[in-house]
Order: sequence, then C-alpha cells, then structure tokens
Amino acid sequence: MINFLTTDTDLSLSQEDREALVARFFQAVADAFMSGDHYWLSGIYIYPLVVYVDGNIFLERTPDETLSALFERRQAAVQAGTKAIRSTIKSVGAGAAGRFPVRVDWEFIDADGRVIAKNELQYFCRFDPTGNILIEILEFISRGIATVKKPNSGRKH
Repeated sequence: MINFLTTDTDLSLSQEDREALVARFFQAVADAFMSGDHYWLSGIYIYPLVVYVDGNIFLERTPDETLSALFERRQAAVQAGTKAIRSTIKSVGAGAAGRFPVRVDWEFIDADGRVIAKNELQYFCRFDPTGNILIEILEFISRGIATVKKPNSGRKH
C-alpha cells in the first residue's frame, strides 16, 4: 500500500489537502491499472466490494473476483488503443465518520496523446487507521470505454 498522508495518523486534513491526496491516490490507481499491478490494486478495496453498473448491483466478494473484473476492463481498454489513463477528480465530498464520496473522470489516452474515451465513476472511500485510502463502493456513472472500437491498424497517423 502507498500511504498518501504525510504522517501515519493525521486524518484531519483541510479540504484542499484532502483533494490533493485523493488526486494522487486515483492517479496511482490508474497507473497500477494500466501497468497490471494486481497486487497493489487488490489491497485498495474493502470486501465484499459493491459495484453499481448500468442499474445493476454486483458484489465482488474477494480480491480474486475484483482482479478478474479489473483484468477484463484492462483488456478492453488496451484493445481499444489505450496507452495511459488520466484521472481527474471532479469532487471530493466532506463525508462523515472517515468516509467520503469521490467523483472521478477517467480519460483513456491513445499512443498519440488523444482522449479516446472517458468513464465517470463515483467512489465511496475511507481512510484506514494508518492513512491509506480504501474503496468501499463504486458506481459507474458513464462508461465510454465500453463503446470504443479497436483502432484500425492500417490507419495513418
């Protein structure tokens, strides 16, 4: 795990500091997703993980279930031509009892640096006692990557 706080127990952050910390965390999630760092990714969720997609609720009961789903999502992104993902924090809610909502835009970037798709997700997060951010619930608000076609290998750049 990566501890994004400057001290192990200082959870009393200003909203600006919390937003900066959350932005670093979600970019680390994007980077780990694209690099296939399954070990790190398996440690950022609380199980059972509740996932809302297209009006349906799914439970991922174990890290193995989550990693399987992440692998499929990563394959779809790579097949669509994604070379990197840029995360943009749209909002970080004040929350209560150490829990807080985060709205994130994920921009899928191709080899030419163009945004080829964008997903928007809502996460419900909390800090563990050592300052790590953990994800309890996630909701797909929009999934642009699901509609992206594999690039034509014969096209000119």
